[in-house]
Amino acid sequence: MLTISKYFYITKLAIIRMSAYPTRFWGAILADLIIFLFVYFLWTHLYLGKTSVNGYTLKMMITYYLITLLIGSFTLVRGYANRISKDIKSGDASLHFIKPFQYKWVLFADSIGWAIPPFLILLGIVLLLYGIQFQYLLPPHNLLLFSLSAILGTILNFLIISTAGTIAFWTTTTGGFISLLTRFSAMLGGSLVPLSFFPQHIQAVLNYLPFKYTHYVSLEIYLGNLKGPEELFTMGIQLLWILIFLIISKFIWNKGYKAYEAVNG
Repeated sequence: MLTISKYFYITKLAIIRMSAYPTRFWGAILADLIIFLFVYFLWTHLYLGKTSVNGYTLKMMITYYLITLLIGSFTLVRGYANRISKDIKSGDASLHFIKPFQYKWVLFADSIGWAIPPFLILLGIVLLLYGIQFQYLLPPHNLLLFSLSAILGTILNFLIISTAGTIAFWTTTTGGFISLLTRFSAMLGGSLVPLSFFPQHIQAVLNYLPFKYTHYVSLEIYLGNLKGPEELFTMGIQLLWILIFLIISKFIWNKGYKAYEAVNG
């Protein structure tokens, strides 16, 4: 319990630091809203004369992107891979390894703290749109399972990206690989366009990769495209991928730490 309280304290400190940078904070919110307005006008134009595209009505598509902005504050965070890589290459990682908590979960707690303020603002906007009965915003099919799935997606995304950052234990050039992975992860996670828009053979491949389980499946639960046993089965796969990456992450961190310790004494 004491260890958990330490991570909550790290999250609290991150929220305080975020409040110290109002320009950065409001700039990010404004950028998200501009992107949403662009998406809104784009899809309302593309849907002229159409009732649905690939199973998505216009209301579903607008809701998809609005909720993507909302939960993307957590499920699409990418920066910690570069931070891990930077700390390893600079030697600052040594300071974290001797502290009484796990370095990667410190980064996770910190990233959650940075994500909470913009999430709350965007949540307020979503609730306001509900209040004024915005015609293109659908209510969640199952709010509880959607929320649980989004939490699982956040953890899985962190494990994937943070594990990628550990390649810095063995190489000094990590930027290109991390940049490529984060872009592919965002695209294959469904943040740019619903995965149902991909060809069937690509969708079949994505079912066996972890990326869609970081973001896309949560939105499918929200919209009701997954129902009943499908929701629970999909969340079970999310848990399975989390377990797999916990094992992979622990193995790589242990190997990397031994190599790091041998070089740095």
